[in-house]
Amino acid sequence: MKISLVTIAAATDSPYYFQPIRGCEHGGISALASFLRRAEHTTQVIDGAALSLALPEVLSRLVAFNADVVGFSPTLASMKEALKLSDDVKQWASPPVVIMGGHHATLCAEAILAAEHTVDFIFCGEAENSLVDFLENLKDGDLDEINGIICRRRVGMQQKASCAVVEDLDQLPHSDRDTLCELKEHSPIVGTTIQSSRGCPFNCTFCTSPIFYQNGPKYRKHSPQYVADEMERVCKEHDVHLFNFTDDLFLPAGKTHMNWGYEFANEVTRRRLAVAFSVMVRAELFQPKYSELFHHLKKAGLHQVLIGIENVSHKSLSKYNKGTKVSDYVTAVGCLESIDTFLVSAFINLNPFLTRKDFLRNVDFLSNIVKDPTMFQYISRLVVFPGTPMEKLLRKEELLVDTGRPYVDGLNYRFLDPSVQVLADGFESVSGAPFPADSLIEEIQHLMAHSRAVDILSNHEYCDLFKHTRRLRKALSKNHSAIMRKCINLADTLDSKAIADTIKSYYASSHDGILKNLSALKNELQNTATSFTSIGLDQGLAQHRHQQGSAHP
Repeated sequence: MKISLVTIAAATDSPYYFQPIRGCEHGGISALASFLRRAEHTTQVIDGAALSLALPEVLSRLVAFNADVVGFSPTLASMKEALKLSDDVKQWASPPVVIMGGHHATLCAEAILAAEHTVDFIFCGEAENSLVDFLENLKDGDLDEINGIICRRRVGMQQKASCAVVEDLDQLPHSDRDTLCELKEHSPIVGTTIQSSRGCPFNCTFCTSPIFYQNGPKYRKHSPQYVADEMERVCKEHDVHLFNFTDDLFLPAGKTHMNWGYEFANEVTRRRLAVAFSVMVRAELFQPKYSELFHHLKKAGLHQVLIGIENVSHKSLSKYNKGTKVSDYVTAVGCLESIDTFLVSAFINLNPFLTRKDFLRNVDFLSNIVKDPTMFQYISRLVVFPGTPMEKLLRKEELLVDTGRPYVDGLNYRFLDPSVQVLADGFESVSGAPFPADSLIEEIQHLMAHSRAVDILSNHEYCDLFKHTRRLRKALSKNHSAIMRKCINLADTLDSKAIADTIKSYYASSHDGILKNLSALKNELQNTATSFTSIGLDQGLAQHRHQQGSAHP
């Protein structure tokens, strides 16, 4: 059986658009393709999101491959484009079966199938085992006995239990990395994604993970050896050294998980892997009894940590069911600064319950404590996914606004505070705008991590660059804070257009000096790292050390 697995780049004008993570190869379809190939199914991967492919290019690749089954893994921001492509392929002389999967399709399965007649089946939850059964029985077998499929019947919707989960993750084959090979053709310095676990033991009300994994163990991990094997293979076969762990949670607190962290760090260090990696953890992991672990992870290659801070309003944290305190975030920030590791804050600034005072408190925290340089964090708002506890909460409080097709348009809502409503309206019109400093900061941190991993930068050079970059980040965050205060004052006049115009004007002219510094730093790092790649790492290092006038450690 021939199957195409597809992701699609979200339209930048979508209110749910966010800038993709550099090197963000879709780990889900990559792993699924390897599993299907092991079962002897001919599989095409079109990672349109990672490769920024326009819809005509995706369609052209689908036509050339001519699969029996086309599978989409859409997000809320790309669902409209996925449905357009499903309409297109159904016009073929011999149209393929169209399936969907992933978090968003799982949560919206019945609504999608009830309204979109070009989608035939939706797989709920982890699809490896069920999809193999589906492909082997599609032509002649009984699909009703396969777990996890929702399909359209004349009498309505039918669903058997969710897909059978893979409990021992080490039994899965390593990803074939189709997209990584293509990314390398366009840039010699790229990163990639990797996953060490599935699921999350927590139950944040806005998150889709508890529902997606609800029919299996909430949290499972690969062995440290499996993960190190994958990193080592990617380094050797693809000359890629930068990894973004896409786990919902890299490590929870607790002795068992801490032991895993130490074992992983020791495994990477023992093999002398030239890697840099970023992870997502919760703030309570930075308690003093766990802090030593981060020194070991830093030695192994940790360069960036994403923490779901979300908000510093106590009411918001309670509504989100976070189970963390603001003091936990302050401790985490201090710990990461002490080991020269970048912090990325996952922040949900605006929500229906936020007040004007809460907004200013969030801005102060982002600017003065986190020193977050990315505008996205300041203008971010809660995304409500169908089926989550947050949806149920907002329905109960009669704050949801009907949008017609929530799986395409999202679930909109009203804000209780009129000034926050005006802020949200103003921010929405610039949510997909290109903010140059945001992308420059990401590129610089990406290049720094790569350069340190392969020893282009010494520890001393990296620390100096880290401090310099942190100063630029701090300057940007101060600018952001000032513009947010201007916006909240404009909100008092109920002028959302003025808010949008203020942000656009700010990004056009407000911090030219910082942008020039960021651009110069990025170009210097890029030119150095690219020249090493083109002439060979050993020769490049020799030239660099000679120019520095001292041996490089």
